[in-house]
Amino acid sequence: AGACLGHGTIIFEHNYILNNSAVTGSPCLGAGLCWGELVGNDPVVPNIYIRNNYICGNSAQTGPQDDGGGGVAIISGSYNMFDFSNNIICNNYTSAEGGGMYLLHGNLSINNNTFFNNRNASGYNREIEFHGRNNRFFNNIVWSDQDEGNCFSFEGSLYAFNNVLKEPIGKLVEDAQL
Repeated sequence: AGACLGHGTIIFEHNYILNNSAVTGSPCLGAGLCWGELVGNDPVVPNIYIRNNYICGNSAQTGPQDDGGGGVAIISGSYNMFDFSNNIICNNYTSAEGGGMYLLHGNLSINNNTFFNNRNASGYNREIEFHGRNNRFFNNIVWSDQDEGNCFSFEGSLYAFNNVLKEPIGKLVEDAQL
């Protein structure tokens, strides 16, 4: 992975995360940026801020039972605040789900980001894949030109508002309330 973030308060800003790769067996599966527990127990992290980054051209080659996240993978954890904002996530790839971003667990705030041209091998859930509760997704642009699948997928609870989601057939969805 380009950056694998762990314990403590984290402020990760104004970085270029380009052309990295991760393979099955890596401690983190997000090829560009990963946040997750490396030793099996969830850390308690007070605050995480990932802002104003350019995460592009990364590739995650995973096994059939692994999680995805070509650009970003956020897996497990307990935190008071997780702010993912003002980032550009583009041209990433995974052999699993969530070419742009894969999120497992909840209480995330994802806002003011641009996702485009992220891909996966499975043909579905290529831009963003959410699993968990109490996630907030607002003021984002998710632009996909791939012919198959969804640009956005979630399982659990998600509050999404004021987003622009563009699917390959030109279907535009604005101000989605999920």
